[in-house]
Amino acid sequence: MSPLITALSRLYSEVYQRPEAELRAAALHRARAMDVSDEWVGQGCDPASPLVREERALLVRSYAELLAAVHG
Repeated sequence: MSPLITALSRLYSEVYQRPEAELRAAALHRARAMDVSDEWVGQGCDPASPLVREERALLVRSYAELLAAVHG
């Protein structure tokens, strides 16, 4: 597991008072969205780039996983 995913899992665990393992999927999708965002910036921030849609989809997945973990 990457240090970023671990850090996000720990952050979510602290904020939502849930075990890290329950929040790991949300952290994974959020970290992947951050990577895609960095790639998009590196490519010049074209608003028509398919990376924008990919990042959005990853963020939606992350938030859905977070919601399920916190309220599930």
